Formats: sequence, C-alpha cells, structure tokens
Amino acid sequence: LLADPASFAIARPTGGAAGGANDGSGAISLANIATTAAARAVAESVAQIGSAARDADLKAETNKALADDLSARAAASAGVNLDEELSNLILYQRAYGANARVIAAIDELWQSLLQII
Repeated sequence: LLADPASFAIARPTGGAAGGANDGSGAISLANIATTAAARAVAESVAQIGSAARDADLKAETNKALADDLSARAAASAGVNLDEELSNLILYQRAYGANARVIAAIDELWQSLLQII
C-alpha cells in the first residue's frame, strides 16, 4: 500500500455484485470506523475528565467541610465565654471598689495621725 496507494480497494461488492469504479463505500466505511473510534476515544476522554472533575469537586467540598469543622472546634476550645468574662469583670470591679475604700480609710487615718502629731 505504501508503494502503490492505488492498489488499495475502496469499492466493495454489494449483493454479490462487485461495486463500480466510483463506488467509494469501502473508503466511507473506513472513514466511519476511524471517525467512530476517534469519537469513542474523545467520549471516553471527556467522561474520564468529567469523572475526575466531579471527584475533585467532592474532595474539595469534603476538605472544606473538614476545615470548617476543625476551625469551629478550635474556636470553641479557645473561644471566650462572654458570660464568664462579664462575671469576672463585675468581680474585679467590686474588688477594686473595696480596695479603693480601704486605701481611702488608710489615707484618712494617716491624715488624722499627722494632725495629732
């Protein structure tokens, strides 16, 4: 075939009779085989790419959900409880007020001692 491409038969017999000189049904069948095989290969490639993309999307969604869960857990363990913090703030405020009254009483006693001397 490489030496003489004209020797390739592109006509085929139909119904027991040989095809005519211009019957290109063999070439058409050969082209259809190549086209069908190429189309099948392209379809398989597209299906594989689609499957890989879907798998990647599912993995991305799973990883995002996992990251969100881990972030929520980290925030919960390291987070600030506002009720507890406000309770502590009130406690510290009362302690400060009591200490201020003690210091004021000591200052008043000191002033009284200085006036006596």
